[in-house]
Amino acid sequence: MPVTGEDAVADAAARSTIAARTWGFLIDAVRTELGEQALGQLVAARQRNTEAAYAEAMQGARGLGGRVERLAELRNRDGYMAEWAPRGRGFLLVENHCPICAAATACNGFCRAELELFTNVLGPGVSVKRVEHIVEGARRCAYEIVPQKSH
Repeated sequence: MPVTGEDAVADAAARSTIAARTWGFLIDAVRTELGEQALGQLVAARQRNTEAAYAEAMQGARGLGGRVERLAELRNRDGYMAEWAPRGRGFLLVENHCPICAAATACNGFCRAELELFTNVLGPGVSVKRVEHIVEGARRCAYEIVPQKSH
């Protein structure tokens, strides 16, 4: 019997539900068995590893626009369905999917670390502000990225 689009959506939804339960269970287990500090260490380790890989991938990106474009490519590779566009004095980076949404819902440290990651890899003199947040009920996460005014 051929697989229909409805079958594929149902299968993806089932996998998503299982992943959410697994992430929730693991985060609760770490928090209960090892403590909040251990959970913070896991989030920090994920951030360090991701930041190192992204910083290396940023080599050769020209200007803020080039770095934002590269960041969107990296986020796409990681499953975030990212896109970017010029906006005002800067750019808008949009993540249309969050592969770690269940983890981020269970532990807001993941979202805090993500915002810090973007700020660090885009370089000094850049402001990154989250303007839409899936965890808070938005349909996507979106970030305003603008060069800071120099005095």
